[in-house]
Amino acid sequence: MSTPPQGTGLGRRLAGNAVASATGRIIVLLMWLALTPPLVRALGPEAFGVWALFYALSFWLLSLDLGLSQIAMRQVSASRALGEPDGGGDHATLALSGYTALGVLAIAAAALLSDAAIGWLRVPAAVEPAARWSFIAGGLVMVLSGVVQTIAGTLQAHDRFDLASGAVTATALCQGLGIMLGLATAQGLSYMIGAVVVGWILGAIVSLTLLRHGAPRFRFGSLGRAWRHRREVWEFGGPVQISNFLAVSHQQVDKVLLARWVALAAVTPYEIGMRVAAAASSFPQFITTAIYPTATEMWARGDRAALALLHGRSTRWVLAVSAMVTCGLVGAASPLLRVWLGGDSPDAALALQALAVAAYLASPAGPASILARATGRPALELEWSGVALLVHLAIAALLMPALGLRGILIAMCVANAVSSVWFLLRLGRALSMPIRAVLWDTFGAPVVAQTSGVALGLWLTRLLSTGGQVPALGVAIAAGVGAVAVCGALLTVTRFVDPREAWSLLRRGAAA
Repeated sequence: MSTPPQGTGLGRRLAGNAVASATGRIIVLLMWLALTPPLVRALGPEAFGVWALFYALSFWLLSLDLGLSQIAMRQVSASRALGEPDGGGDHATLALSGYTALGVLAIAAAALLSDAAIGWLRVPAAVEPAARWSFIAGGLVMVLSGVVQTIAGTLQAHDRFDLASGAVTATALCQGLGIMLGLATAQGLSYMIGAVVVGWILGAIVSLTLLRHGAPRFRFGSLGRAWRHRREVWEFGGPVQISNFLAVSHQQVDKVLLARWVALAAVTPYEIGMRVAAAASSFPQFITTAIYPTATEMWARGDRAALALLHGRSTRWVLAVSAMVTCGLVGAASPLLRVWLGGDSPDAALALQALAVAAYLASPAGPASILARATGRPALELEWSGVALLVHLAIAALLMPALGLRGILIAMCVANAVSSVWFLLRLGRALSMPIRAVLWDTFGAPVVAQTSGVALGLWLTRLLSTGGQVPALGVAIAAGVGAVAVCGALLTVTRFVDPREAWSLLRRGAAA
């Protein structure tokens, strides 16, 4: 299959892939947003804090995967671009066997170190058994999620983003059904963690079925042939491995810091804010996900002009969507959480506002990281993750003793801003891109539009909340819509985005 290097053909393909990715992802996001409030009420602050740490541990373990699923996707995409549609099977086999081996190691480590970790995190005795089970379950999740990710990546490499999205969606829906059953029967934290593991098992089965349907010519390679690629995995996956670990540490370390030096219950408002911010910020990521196989094929064919066009176009739309999403969240955070949680939570609202801004500051690095991986420069992404974590920890160490949660949130925002600028400058230099295109075209109009939208949203929230005569839902809608409208209008006036192009891409993508 050939990929159009530019113009509407490229736009149509990327829009179609983005729409396919978004369809299932939106369902999953809505499900988790609906489940979080009853989970908080059913588990309580301390048990929900352990729930948040369980997810943090799962993300950390998955970051230790040597980039196996990414390598499999990259190789399958490159093989197809070179006329080998059944290629990449050895790399997929290596990924599956690698996840299994790493998961076994993780379970063994959890059995040996769980008591020490529970003591260091000051986990209360009432939730200790569930905390121990969460450490073991993290290793199981590593194996099963690795299977789902590898298969989903293989489907994406075959341009079956719809089926890849279906695999991930089926996994999440199975987990959600198990959790809803647990809520209905008043089960505890251990059951909820078990429901997540069972959901991954069912998701892996569904994924294998979808792979047979979506890529009938694809075949997994033998383990013996797969093992011959171990050096390639280390050369590419080594930097990706370290980069992923540093990036996940940057995203999740605040939960550990709060549990250790503030209180386990303090993790709950941070997790609430993070879940909403992460759910909303995932919309721009649909674009980022869609470009990876295309970028890999362009690099394999040596089409650098098309690659530069792809990067510029995808970054523009990622930033535009990110700016509007951030405006709506920051402006309407307090009334939005009041409606969602059924009561006021100032710390969760503050966390949501700060983490939404932090997600926006990190958004330019999304397309850049895909470009770095597709062009075989994972070391640049490693620098980005390393700078982010170092700046984050340094500022958190200075501010957290005096400011607590606020100090951690400031550290996250500053670290994302510094690391994104660093990464863009380094990537621009490696690909001979002018500084203006890298920085001003990236941050100029979106920052102005976003700042204006946020200011209007906050003003509307204060104005409409005075006296309590306007329901919280009305305040949230007015503030969010007003902020997004101002941001979108300024992006259009400055010609950063063209609404006609957006409509054209969405219309073609939905039909693709």
